[in-house]
Amino acid sequence: MVNAPLPRRNQVRRVQRPIVVVLTVVIVIVSLVGSFLLGRFVRPPDSVSIRSAQTPIAVWEPAVERVIDSRMTFAGTTSSGTISTITPLSPSAPAVVVRQGVNVGDVLRPGAFIGVVSGVPYWILNGPLPLYRDLNVGDSGDDVTAFQKSLVASGIQVRISGEVDSGTVAAIRRLFTAQRLTPPSAPIISASQFLTAPAATATVVERAEVSARLGDTTPLLKVRTGLPSVSFRVDTVTAQELKVDQTVSVNMSSGTVQAKIVTVGTFELGTGTQTPGHAMTAVCEDPACAGLTDGSAVTVLGPGSAEKSLAVPLIALREDAQGAYVLRRDETGKSAEGARIAVTVIHSGEGWVAVASTDLKPGDQVKVA
Repeated sequence: MVNAPLPRRNQVRRVQRPIVVVLTVVIVIVSLVGSFLLGRFVRPPDSVSIRSAQTPIAVWEPAVERVIDSRMTFAGTTSSGTISTITPLSPSAPAVVVRQGVNVGDVLRPGAFIGVVSGVPYWILNGPLPLYRDLNVGDSGDDVTAFQKSLVASGIQVRISGEVDSGTVAAIRRLFTAQRLTPPSAPIISASQFLTAPAATATVVERAEVSARLGDTTPLLKVRTGLPSVSFRVDTVTAQELKVDQTVSVNMSSGTVQAKIVTVGTFELGTGTQTPGHAMTAVCEDPACAGLTDGSAVTVLGPGSAEKSLAVPLIALREDAQGAYVLRRDETGKSAEGARIAVTVIHSGEGWVAVASTDLKPGDQVKVA
């Protein structure tokens, strides 16, 4: 039996499967190349979103013609004035209204006939009137002098003599006959028939009708003295701009009226629901204010402009060393940023700016972001 010879130690061992080795190498190379290409040309979604978010988007808005109200607004409270009552002391009871001499809305002036109560007529005279007694012909004294002065101040012509003379008697007779009343014989002047108004002029706001019984809760007349007014508060900066005699607008439920500032208060700290600031009062002489009631809420508009003009959004306005300007959109596409258009600012309000410019017209797109 012959044994096979043993291989030498330095003899190279043959590769039994060369194809497997080649395929393995090829797969590794392809994997490496594919990974490189995938990382080079494919971006993850998050990266794409970040790049998109960082890309600026221009926002444009058109310039328009519109009314911009630049007036300052304040919350105001109305006052109808001071209310006073007029009730004669009738010498007979009960005190029943027989005739009314005035109507609601009438301005009660000295010398006015106000009515007849329980057969006794009454007039309003200018005060002060210290008439403490009934007067007859020949009576004299300081009270007579004061009565004659009151007649003159009320537009009734009489000589101030300090004595109830024929001229005074004639003046009293004219008062009675003008109202188709029988002149008195004695006393000539009854102190209770001549009343004084709470002010030189007063407006009748309420009256007792004929047949009404007068008393503590039912006066013959209720009158308002002083003009209707509006009270409002402003901050210190605004208080320096608003002056006495300056006109403000008052928006009421019935419309808008003009009022004149009469008082500008000193600064006051806020207390409770009252905000800190300067208290202001404006009076209204417009007849439309006659119907104002106490405590009504109104809006007070300060001085300013409310006219139609060329306007751009406030955020479109820019400023540099050369002044205010806007960026107008270039419709030709040559400039993505827009053209610089110089503007003059007139006033602003409600998020808009009224501007003047020879190079900007309504409809032009201006950059806002």
